[in-house]
Amino acid sequence: MPVTLRLKVDISRNDWEQHVLDLLASRDISWRVQCMHETDGCKISSICRSSEALIAFLRDNGGSKSIVLQQYLEPLPQFAALKNRLSIKVAVLAVGNLQVYIQQDAMVYLAGGEEDEREEEAMFSLKSLKDSGGDITYRWLGPWVETLQGKLSISVEKVFDALRNKKTQFLAMPNCFELFAFTFALTSDEANGPQPWLLKVESSMEAENALRGQEKLVGSAVQLSLHALGLLPRSSEPPTFSLVKKFA
Repeated sequence: MPVTLRLKVDISRNDWEQHVLDLLASRDISWRVQCMHETDGCKISSICRSSEALIAFLRDNGGSKSIVLQQYLEPLPQFAALKNRLSIKVAVLAVGNLQVYIQQDAMVYLAGGEEDEREEEAMFSLKSLKDSGGDITYRWLGPWVETLQGKLSISVEKVFDALRNKKTQFLAMPNCFELFAFTFALTSDEANGPQPWLLKVESSMEAENALRGQEKLVGSAVQLSLHALGLLPRSSEPPTFSLVKKFA
């Protein structure tokens, strides 16, 4: 399962190298490292499949503000034809140590191309395709909308289950909010229909750029999360989202 984790590494601790090794012990992964400092902004480097290289990078670019983003991308199956022009994005707002997260309706992004009469990319709700006609893309996805929605939700849930690992120190503040953008590719499977494959998970400022046209998401999702937490009057109607997830 592709997973993106955020964790803090405080290299002022004597045991920080062992701490990193323990976190990576059972993972065959590729790393993208974003090292954040109070004085010199951000520095980004790429490190692949090497705990030693990661430790050396953290040592050379140290400070208690170091942030490590783990991104493991599951390869697409060789037998499946990737629909390069089409992707699905799901916006998710995590609330309070991931005890509540709010998942927006999945949005389909369709890029225009030379063989298509569209000059610019199109964007529409996955749910809107259920009863649509139209071109081949609509006809291809329409019969599989409910199945795709279920698979997308399962993928999001698995990622957040991983993020809730206490070792990662993820979302340490109990009342914080963080916005995520999940990007999925679609493969074509004649027997089972279109299959979503998680390509990446972006957070915070990255998600802001990835979710064009979603400017009202944060305000609406915060309102909905407050409803879920019982912090708004009952008379106040929440906005419509696909899912409110509460963990015990």
